[in-house]
Amino acid sequence: MPQSAAQKRALTITPQNIITDKELEMVAATMGEPRQAVAKKLGRSVPMVTVMRRMVRNGDKRNFSGRWTKDEDDRIREFGDRRVPDAEYEAAFPDRSANAVRYRRSLLGARRHQVGIGKRTVVAKTCPKCGLLKAGEWFSVSSDGRTASYCRPCGVEKAKQGASAAGLHARVIERGRRLQDITAEVATRSGYEYTSADLAVLEDRSITDFQKALALGRSLKATTSARQNRGFRSSVTLLSEVDAGQWLIE
Repeated sequence: MPQSAAQKRALTITPQNIITDKELEMVAATMGEPRQAVAKKLGRSVPMVTVMRRMVRNGDKRNFSGRWTKDEDDRIREFGDRRVPDAEYEAAFPDRSANAVRYRRSLLGARRHQVGIGKRTVVAKTCPKCGLLKAGEWFSVSSDGRTASYCRPCGVEKAKQGASAAGLHARVIERGRRLQDITAEVATRSGYEYTSADLAVLEDRSITDFQKALALGRSLKATTSARQNRGFRSSVTLLSEVDAGQWLIE
């Protein structure tokens, strides 16, 4: 499979990217100086100085800038042919993070050893949603060998709930936009000072902000902002207000 330009650049090792111990020592001695000044002294770019300072802070004294060597690439390809597990990858590259190893393996097109959990196949698992212990075939497995947390029925239900919540949020946003457009078209008093009569309307909790905006001749956003800035509550009745809307049973 042909490599993209980005992949070819990532696979290229150039002498300019090699960081020497002397450079790290100079960076460690000039941590308090501006990066631009340090970059000028070293003849390096400012981003490279940032990388070297991070290496010094992390105690990383390696004599390379994080670029992968040919030996490391050959080892990853060999592991891909043998399909070794992730644990062996990580042990072979102690100076690399697990994410860095996975990304490099993806760039090189090395195959991955697919397993259920660790080196074992999932025989049974407890679904955290329904709380039932179910056989492994009740859980889907992704292309990279990861077993789903939820069983298939609970996973479908959870996906539906997420889609429903997202749809409800979108409808609420759209409704707010429509109400704003309606009030903006009839806002004849935008920019005017609020009179005592206007403040009485803002404070009235028996009507909604949309109704207040129409009565005041202002947009919905302006009305809501004015009400909130003056500390007036919305038209929603709080549960703590026990004297509002009570049922009297005799």
